[in-house]
Amino acid sequence: MHLRHCHLPGLTPFTHTARIQSRLVSLHLAHKRFLPVSPTKPSRPLPQPPTLLTFQTPPTYTTGRRDLNALSPQQIAHLRFQGWAEHYEALRGGQTTYHGPGQLTAYLICDLRAHNLTSRAYVRFLESSIIATLTHYSITGLRDEVNAGVWTPDGRKVASVGVHLRR
Repeated sequence: MHLRHCHLPGLTPFTHTARIQSRLVSLHLAHKRFLPVSPTKPSRPLPQPPTLLTFQTPPTYTTGRRDLNALSPQQIAHLRFQGWAEHYEALRGGQTTYHGPGQLTAYLICDLRAHNLTSRAYVRFLESSIIATLTHYSITGLRDEVNAGVWTPDGRKVASVGVHLRR
């Protein structure tokens, strides 16, 4: 399996990364729309390899589905305190998450069915990948059986995991 990696250097505004992610998702879905191939349909676009989009943003809070419409205007104003941070609603699971300088955000865009993954197995795969990367740097990472993400043994969160799935 080939994995395409697209890294955006420096600090990239979240709105820019969201547009790139949306375009990559569209390319993946364009191939699926043409399945199955029939004589009346034009040739379909080539399947896209899984793509990993990595970047850092200026101080930004994203709200996942669990918090959508749950934050009051006062809470959002607090997150945006004096223009220090931006706030956006994101098409992923989870709650409100901070992204900022020094933190790598990674979005993996792939067809779970093509890799025989359930949504639960996919989240566990992402967590295992993070734990393996931490181990490479002599850092112990642990899963929480209730909440998605990776923590250190003393309970500090190392990585959040939020995904958006569509059929």
